[in-house]
Amino acid sequence: MQEPSGSTPASTLLTIPQVAAYLDISRGQVYKLIYSGLPTINLGRLVRIHKETLDTWLKDQEQDIHHV
Repeated sequence: MQEPSGSTPASTLLTIPQVAAYLDISRGQVYKLIYSGLPTINLGRLVRIHKETLDTWLKDQEQDIHHV
């Protein structure tokens, strides 16, 4: 999908399988991350995750690990 020229790209929404591939983990592990606080967008029965939110959440988790 192309954006009109001169506009900023829309936020990237990832599916559960895309998040699993991005992190090289199973879909079940993605659901565990969601259960532990990974923010999602629910569109009816569909679950999506903003890539930017995922990256920020992962950085926050990394910082939490270093402070323990």
